[in-house]
Amino acid sequence: MARLFKPTRSALMVSALSFNAESTLDSAMVKLRVPLIRVLLGAGLMSLPTIGLAQTTPTPPTPATTPNAATQALSLPGLGTGTASGDAPQPTLLEADTIERGESDDIVIATGNVTSRAQGRIIRADRMIYNQRTGIINAQGNVVVLNADGSSTFAEQLTLDDELATGVAANFAARLASGAVLASAAAVRRENVGNLLSNVIYTACQICKDGKTKPTWVVRARRANQDEQNQTINYNDVVFEVKGVPVLYVPYFQHPDPSVGRKSGFLQPTPGQTSRYGYFWEQPYLLVIDQSSDLTITPLISQFVNPLLQGVSAVVFSGMLDIEGSVTRERFFNKRGEKLGIEDWRSHLFARAKFDINETWNWGFGAETASDDLYLFRYRIASDGQPRGLIRPQTSRLMSEVFVQGQGENWYVRSLAASFQDLIGTPGDPNGRRKNVPKVAPLIDVNYRLNWGPLNGRLDLIGSGVALNRTDDRLDSLRASVGATWRGSAILPVGIVVEPSALVRTDYFNYSAQSRGISGLLATPLKADAFARTVGLVSVQASWPLQRLGNRFNASLEPQINLTFASDATAQDRIRVEDTLGFELDSTAIMRSAGAAGFDQWEAGGRISVGIKAGVDLVDTGGAAQSPVRATAFLGRRYRVDDDKNFSRASNLDRQNSDWVSEIEVNYRDVMQVAARLRYDDEAAKLVRTEIEARLKVWRTETSVRYQNFELIAAGVGRQNEEIVGITRFRVNKNFRLFTSLVRNITDQANINLSYGVIYGDECTDFRLFYEELGTRNRFLEPSRALRFQIAFRTLGTLSDAPFD
Repeated sequence: MARLFKPTRSALMVSALSFNAESTLDSAMVKLRVPLIRVLLGAGLMSLPTIGLAQTTPTPPTPATTPNAATQALSLPGLGTGTASGDAPQPTLLEADTIERGESDDIVIATGNVTSRAQGRIIRADRMIYNQRTGIINAQGNVVVLNADGSSTFAEQLTLDDELATGVAANFAARLASGAVLASAAAVRRENVGNLLSNVIYTACQICKDGKTKPTWVVRARRANQDEQNQTINYNDVVFEVKGVPVLYVPYFQHPDPSVGRKSGFLQPTPGQTSRYGYFWEQPYLLVIDQSSDLTITPLISQFVNPLLQGVSAVVFSGMLDIEGSVTRERFFNKRGEKLGIEDWRSHLFARAKFDINETWNWGFGAETASDDLYLFRYRIASDGQPRGLIRPQTSRLMSEVFVQGQGENWYVRSLAASFQDLIGTPGDPNGRRKNVPKVAPLIDVNYRLNWGPLNGRLDLIGSGVALNRTDDRLDSLRASVGATWRGSAILPVGIVVEPSALVRTDYFNYSAQSRGISGLLATPLKADAFARTVGLVSVQASWPLQRLGNRFNASLEPQINLTFASDATAQDRIRVEDTLGFELDSTAIMRSAGAAGFDQWEAGGRISVGIKAGVDLVDTGGAAQSPVRATAFLGRRYRVDDDKNFSRASNLDRQNSDWVSEIEVNYRDVMQVAARLRYDDEAAKLVRTEIEARLKVWRTETSVRYQNFELIAAGVGRQNEEIVGITRFRVNKNFRLFTSLVRNITDQANINLSYGVIYGDECTDFRLFYEELGTRNRFLEPSRALRFQIAFRTLGTLSDAPFD
């Protein structure tokens, strides 16, 4: 919190647009009656038996009674604020309706709309008295102090010394920069101690002027100390009130001063109950190390399993470093905390780092590891979904990598080494891991682009290499590639866009001997092999974008065609595919010249891809820029010269005629959005892939649904995967919201996740009650249930959104 009275010296300077001065050498009082007076009290001058006037312009003196006179100054001793270098004191600006001498020359009295400005602070009062001899300032009546950080202080009466270091306030109230209110019957400020308060009230809730509506919560205390050195507020004899009703008494309570930003201390706990842990309590503690780094430590204490210690650290310096981890000593456990195996140390670690070498190059690393493949699942530890390096791994794997990359105006280089940890495991063995997961050391990509050739041509020169290393007589592989791709673009007079392209690439492969596979020894061991191949293609793509503008709607139509001739897939039967297992020719890839992703597989022969894209926008008759209704659709297909048995059915590259692929999107204002991606097998007369996402917002309800049906797994083998995911939020009023979410495996007729809860939130409070059922089974881990409860008083703690995303 900003200091109530900052320990600085100040001065007052007075300038008058017009004034009346009545003074004699022997008068007991000097009066200045002005419509608007600005007073500057300088420092260190002699006591003044008379008022000295100084003129800032070289013009002749002006009579005192003349309006709009030149700026006048009144110099008084005291209240000087010198600089560190010993310069003259900095003045304080004072405005008042009337400024006069008191009964002695040491007293200066300002009355009526008094405003003092100094060091970014503004003090307002009905009356202000300054004693030059004692250095005491007394502000009376509706005192308001506005600090530079935006916080404000209120009092009926305020007394302080001329250094603003020590003072007393009656009926004290402060609105902090965070919006919280701190009030007391009396406040005493002591230098190097802080503000000592009595009969204290603290809340971050809005205070209604009519007093009819009670704040959601209030902290009442007999005494409190606003400790500036430790940046905390400490209370004694504390009563917590909810809507004016006392609910809890504690002898002592402390929280960080909300005006200081980050501060070490306990955060809001998360209590709950699950069928695996029993009753549990998570209590995070934030340790602020310095302005650019902190550490959050969270112990998890539960009924059935041993304690778990979690930690999250964030450091920002010349780069950035985020670390998250946990550790425990425990056995494996399943539902109801039933344990098996031996007790051992178990842990996980996630880390992300990136550092700039210079303006062109940077390096970093990402780390993901767990002591066993079910550890994260048992303790419900989830990644934040962000890649920790240059490559995002599959959800069933953890990946650790170190990388370096550089980028210029027309070139890009990256190199990395990575290792993987499979989370699928070996059935029946809690410690089992699949043995075929490789280490990547290294992977290198180089790309250089230059403008070359006709038709606004661009030439991309590429180099790529990767080495995969495995253990226990499993496959090691090495690939190196160099190539060039040229693309041009031209617009014909009728508006047809023509884009020719050509590609040539040479690949080198080297494989070690292999006697083991994923499941054990191979029936026929594979010998070592090394060879090279060269592939190439030429292609031309044309599109004709058409548009019709109307009074009621706008329409667009864009037919597209791609004609490609590619070389044969030389030695494809000798290549052990590593980099294109999950590829599928869908609506986003149907118009590409080279259908297969990666380098291992090559789509050979001639083919024609055709597609059409259409759209319609309704025109808003009210003149709004955004269309109330917008719909777009795409339909496409690829025709090949021959079938290609090097590809799986799931890839959509195996048949002479590919499946039809389409994409549809419809938007109605901010009320409804629907997007669908479909793949239709005309030979089987059925949809083999369906993805639909929809969002509907009506009145107080917002619903999002995602449906997917993958009859063919892109990796090549697997059973049908049909799933629906939905979440609904209902706003009861401005404070209460209800929500429910469901993830259901339609194929197995089982709920993967079912949750629902209630959220209450206002300007100062968050309350969340959350129930969740997990229906997944993973070896010895059975379905489970969990109940979580969170409450946070804003400025006293924070909440995690993880269970409510």
